[in-house]
Amino acid sequence: MNEIKRLTQGMSAALLYDFCCMKGNLFGESYLTTSMGEILQSLHGGKSAQVIAGYQHPTLSKLMKGRGRRPELDFVVSTYDDSSANQRARSAKSPVQTSRNASLLLTAIETKWAGSSHCTPENILWDILRLEMLVFENPTINAILLIAGHEKKFKVLEKSLAEFLKFDTGQFKIEFISSKSKKNPTFKKLFSEKSLVSMDFPEHVQVSAESSLYKQKNSSKMKVIAWSIKNTDVRKTFQPKDWNV
Repeated sequence: MNEIKRLTQGMSAALLYDFCCMKGNLFGESYLTTSMGEILQSLHGGKSAQVIAGYQHPTLSKLMKGRGRRPELDFVVSTYDDSSANQRARSAKSPVQTSRNASLLLTAIETKWAGSSHCTPENILWDILRLEMLVFENPTINAILLIAGHEKKFKVLEKSLAEFLKFDTGQFKIEFISSKSKKNPTFKKLFSEKSLVSMDFPEHVQVSAESSLYKQKNSSKMKVIAWSIKNTDVRKTFQPKDWNV
């Protein structure tokens, strides 16, 4: 099963279908929820796996102190043993909902809508780092960043991300401690955040655009692309406070 391929194809088909049904005015980041949930449920749903939206990030939720809403992942697929539990995974109080255990996750997905106020270069970079944290804890997890939106917005987005994110199929590295990275305004803006300066981040992240529908045309001019965040053999880290930002 090629999960990324199924997600990009399914999401692209859903966008085209709803556009043909005159529902284009509904498109946006929140629109992705239904189709994403349905596709993931078809791939994983059943007695021992559950698709969950708004799942607390296992690493970041532990680091956060005091009150406030904990950082969340857009979607996860979590395994669980339902043979003896009184409450099934669909309950908000069930073990699968409250465990926040990265080792139980099969898939984690962050989504963005091209052109939205949330789809900025620094937020996309932050999503990649959030997913890499999960891969570090659980190397078998399928960590995916998926972006959908109109072709025109994608062109603007690709131009702003060209220095560190590739939109073509294949593997590549995002370097965080190179001299080029330190001059990049996106990196500088992200790592100047006070809440991040003392956190450990990987010196590089291995990324693979395993399945992309970016170059396929349809009448709606909508595009979908997904990147997979891969495990690295040796994880060297740095802290932004020592990065001279």
